[in-house]
Amino acid sequence: MRAGHCLRLSIQAASFPAFPVNPGTGARPQDAAVTDRLVTTLVLRSGDGYPSTLRLPVMRQADAKDSQSHTVEENGHEP
Repeated sequence: MRAGHCLRLSIQAASFPAFPVNPGTGARPQDAAVTDRLVTTLVLRSGDGYPSTLRLPVMRQADAKDSQSHTVEENGHEP
């Protein structure tokens, strides 16, 4: 990322139907009845009292160029 650019972090608790619904009970999704599912609340805190870290891989410029050319070959579109 270039200096001055922004990064957006999106956090979600579900991505149905791509992934099974987490019942929020500790049971595996395939073992939980629909009526047993609980509402899950995500809390994201920030500030001095709530230190957090977001770790991202760092790619060298050469790696990024190789990755982009590979993407173009796979889907036929510019990244």
